[in-house]
Amino acid sequence: MDYMGILKEGWEVTLRNKRLWILGLFAGGSAGLSTSNWNSGSSNSGNSNGLPSGWENVHSPSEALQRGLDEAGKQLGVSLGTAEQWWVFLAFAVLTLLVVCIVLWAVGIAARGGLIAQTREAIAGRATSVSAGWRTGLRLWGRVFAVGFLFALPFLGLCALGLITLGVFGVPALISGGGTTAITAGLVGMGLVLSLIGLVAFAIGIIVSILEEVALRHAVLDGQGALYSIKASWADLKAKRGVASMWLVMILVSIAAGLAAAVLLIPVVIVLGFVVAVSVAAGGETMLWLIAPALLVVFLVGATLKAAYSTFRNTVWTSFYDRMQTPELGDAGPATLEPAVI
Repeated sequence: MDYMGILKEGWEVTLRNKRLWILGLFAGGSAGLSTSNWNSGSSNSGNSNGLPSGWENVHSPSEALQRGLDEAGKQLGVSLGTAEQWWVFLAFAVLTLLVVCIVLWAVGIAARGGLIAQTREAIAGRATSVSAGWRTGLRLWGRVFAVGFLFALPFLGLCALGLITLGVFGVPALISGGGTTAITAGLVGMGLVLSLIGLVAFAIGIIVSILEEVALRHAVLDGQGALYSIKASWADLKAKRGVASMWLVMILVSIAAGLAAAVLLIPVVIVLGFVVAVSVAAGGETMLWLIAPALLVVFLVGATLKAAYSTFRNTVWTSFYDRMQTPELGDAGPATLEPAVI
């Protein structure tokens, strides 16, 4: 198998089909949201409990929130509402975030299936279409989901086993009221079992990551069912058709891509941070609004890099899959393949 040729082909196809980056932006896993934690120091007002003055009678989260809102409102000269209103707002924000994550997860499954189908079209030199990719992804959504769900079942079982272990060893040891020896024995037993579960999960994770890309292509490109696709990918691995070697190659590629992304992104962050700092120093706090567009630029650059790499990775795996399935093509690639029946 010409792995360097596959990588070169994948890169060239990715550059020629930038429209597929839209699918690549959503494909390839869960969407992450970055959060920042702001910490501020406070001085001791001198009470015996180490609490600021006036906080001694606060006994519940609602009282603490209301106290904080009152003090912040005094400093800002405005009313910030009641604790009940803020709890409703926080609950709505959490629910909204949960819905957004579920929607992005569902969209990601469709995007992944569509991108796999469209990368075959791109490799074969045929016209690609984002809309066709979305249609294919939505049509095959259940099949792509089923492949991922079946691969996740071993991890769900191990999680359940971990909870059972916690309930059998950990909790009884802590609430039994026994001596130090009994507690230690229970915790040591729990630790050993959890360590074993962790090792098994690690081994299964490697196997799943090796099989997943090939199984998805059996499902999307060859129209096979989820269970059959997983069995076929396992047969490909056992037959030593290059699946494990391709996985190792892509591990190295992912490391190189991460370093390249850092080289491209870090200077952008430094330059934008310098511009914002200079602007604030010259114009005062009124220039703090520049933080928002600076963060937007960083997000857009990162999203573009992620979209390009996801498209490249999927193209490489599709090229490898077609060459593995049709070895007589050799180094010529899959240009003569017929369109997938989807």
